[in-house]
Amino acid sequence: MKSSIEALNELSSRYNEEWKQFLDSYLKDDEEVPEEAGEYIENFLSACKEDTISNKLDNWKKLEAKINNDLLYDNLQNYIKKSLRAYYAAAPLRVLDAQDENKASEAIHSIFDNVILRFDINIIDDFEKYGFSSQDAFTDFLNMLDSFCSYMAERNFCRSTIEEYVKYHMRFSTKLCKLIAKIIDDNFQQFKINYIIDNLKKIQESKK
Repeated sequence: MKSSIEALNELSSRYNEEWKQFLDSYLKDDEEVPEEAGEYIENFLSACKEDTISNKLDNWKKLEAKINNDLLYDNLQNYIKKSLRAYYAAAPLRVLDAQDENKASEAIHSIFDNVILRFDINIIDDFEKYGFSSQDAFTDFLNMLDSFCSYMAERNFCRSTIEEYVKYHMRFSTKLCKLIAKIIDDNFQQFKINYIIDNLKKIQESKK
């Protein structure tokens, strides 16, 4: 995979002086960005994520110099930070997964059984058991995982695709990615029903 600076060089050489405007518009979710330019930008942003995960600070310094615009650079950093929310939220469980895959698998089973599929309010007090440093960090992960499951149901993804998404966004071991994908797939109808109910509640709230 290309580095972020290599991907940005491709974007800038293809679109000359327009690339900064295209990038700025894309980061602001502007639908007017040309489709081809959007593909270049998506490749660039994916490379930025990988450089961030790999802690390649030198590449980010090169990006800052290349962009040469404080606001655009800050917007890029904020965009990448938000897009890596799942990765950051999953960090404590990723550490547990690296230390002991079996314990990580047990933790995932417990989280789904006591939070995602059913809810036991007492589980929040056991945050240290799952490798988290605080209730807030544990709650952030639980909320992220719940939203992730809803998104999988919304998009109607099959098990293999769910596994790929877990791997890409959370970077767990293959074993844990397969387990999460299996649990979501085994309970897919419940997740779809939950998704429908949540959206009906939003519609009702908007009418008040």
